Amino acid sequence: MSLPKILVTGTTGKTGAVVASELLRAGYPVRAVVRTRDARSAKLQAAGAESRRPTCATPGASRTRLRTSRAPTIVSRSTRT
Repeated sequence: MSLPKILVTGTTGKTGAVVASELLRAGYPVRAVVRTRDARSAKLQAAGAESRRPTCATPGASRTRLRTSRAPTIVSRSTRT
């Protein structure tokens, strides 16, 4: 039986990066949602994650995609102030 692909947001932040790394280490395929492509997203790709930037043209489209996704989803919220 193959493991489900896990969608993780916030993967270039502290929490999301750890979650994605641990899932990859456990053998799960990971789709990493990143805000920008940089060294952090390149590191995730090198570790085996599929890296994606959201390309939503309409407000709320990401939320709708997450709600209708069949893949388990982990959302890591930013704590920027």
